[in-house]
Amino acid sequence: MVVAAPGSTYESGFEPEGEGFCSYHGLDNSVGKYAYSFVPYEGDKPFPEKKCLESDGSENAVHETSRFASAAYADTVTDPA
Repeated sequence: MVVAAPGSTYESGFEPEGEGFCSYHGLDNSVGKYAYSFVPYEGDKPFPEKKCLESDGSENAVHETSRFASAAYADTVTDPA
């Protein structure tokens, strides 16, 4: 699990495969085989503009970051690819 701290910045084109995301997970085979999750702080740009804070209606960045972290972890454990 990689969870970014509030105030982090992201380069243009940072998104995996150029797609929009609020968090993501994957499987890397480049150096051994490991599963990973990445969860940004949902209050940092560009995530509010991507509607990440509106996924459950709370619009609370801490709550949404926690919710996405939980979902990304579960996905990584059950379906890493």
